[in-house]
Amino acid sequence: MNNLYGSTIAGEDGKWNIDANGVKALTLLKNMYDNKSIDAGFDMAAADELQKFQQETCAMTFCFGTSNEITYASEDYTQLSVPFPSESGKPSLEYLVNGFCVFDNQSDERAAAAKEFVKFVCDDPTWGPESVVRTNAFPVRTSFGDLYPGDEHKAMLASWSQYYGPYYNTRAGFAAMRPLWFNMLQQVFNGTDPQAAADEFNAAANSN
Repeated sequence: MNNLYGSTIAGEDGKWNIDANGVKALTLLKNMYDNKSIDAGFDMAAADELQKFQQETCAMTFCFGTSNEITYASEDYTQLSVPFPSESGKPSLEYLVNGFCVFDNQSDERAAAAKEFVKFVCDDPTWGPESVVRTNAFPVRTSFGDLYPGDEHKAMLASWSQYYGPYYNTRAGFAAMRPLWFNMLQQVFNGTDPQAAADEFNAAANSN
């Protein structure tokens, strides 16, 4: 939604905000849903959509990434990846960075051991790069270099890093905002005016 007309869910003041371009995108998506160009997927999570794509019961999926190329591979068709559409021609993808965490299990020794393991997976000169390759993804460290030499497809995907936009998933209030976002989308697809739905979302998301 945010790519379509260059909007963003987080304003420069740090508050959650669906702006005029976001409302414009919501209106387009509602029109596409009404004319059956897209499905709202009320009963689906991301994995459900990916499975439908793999089973060829839908023609495309938004919920794709490099790791999904392996997980949802099929011999029946060739997967084609494209950047998100954007009116300007240059999308600003609000992307996901995967990482590690160590849970507090009330044991300093176990926590220290877990940290050593994470350090090994990330920093070992052999297994650091290999761990990235095993996930079919790309490293955040330029020092790892090109992990897929001679692979034109991977080179194309790596070049799309120029489209990376703001990473807001670690902002304060993200966990509370996320369900409000999905509820807002469902309201629009069910007939609520996009502007009214956006206004309600903005107020609720910033209420805490």
